[in-house]
Amino acid sequence: MRKNVGRPRNKEVDEKILSAVRELLTQNSPDKLSIEGIAEYAQVGKASIYRRYAGKDELILAALADAKSMDLTNLSLDASPLAIISEIVTRFLTTYNNPTGRRMIMMAVNTTTSSDKLSKAYWDIHAIPQIEDLAALLENLQTQKKLSPNIDPKIAAETLISVFTAQFLLRPQEEVAGALTPILEQLFSTWE
Repeated sequence: MRKNVGRPRNKEVDEKILSAVRELLTQNSPDKLSIEGIAEYAQVGKASIYRRYAGKDELILAALADAKSMDLTNLSLDASPLAIISEIVTRFLTTYNNPTGRRMIMMAVNTTTSSDKLSKAYWDIHAIPQIEDLAALLENLQTQKKLSPNIDPKIAAETLISVFTAQFLLRPQEEVAGALTPILEQLFSTWE
């Protein structure tokens, strides 16, 4: 068994680097970022970045990792499907439906849409696992006979995420929750 060699990572430096990337992405497209510029903004050496990340794309993906995550933990599966999805939405809105959270989500959208390579990597690393987790939850609800067996859980999961994302990104902050309720009710009335 090989022991870790070198100094342990400094979490403060890790966060300075990721914060710098997030901030710079709100001001520039990914192609305008450089490791040198990130190091300067974070006030760390380039070696600190290269010790942690193989390159700029890996660093950008790490900075985006926290954006747009659903919290599917400790859900009461005894509730109705609509109540369960509403709880997931409420958790997300509690975390992200504020100026800082919305800025972070917009940064992720702007960054991934500006580069096919980043978009593909973000889709594979982040979006697909989120869709699969939500699809597994919907499958569980089908097993409990709370959702129609005729729906495809993966397509339903993608539909829910797409509807939610569109409402979240395009509606004013104070209208998002109220706008989602009738949409979710309509979807689930056809799925149950």
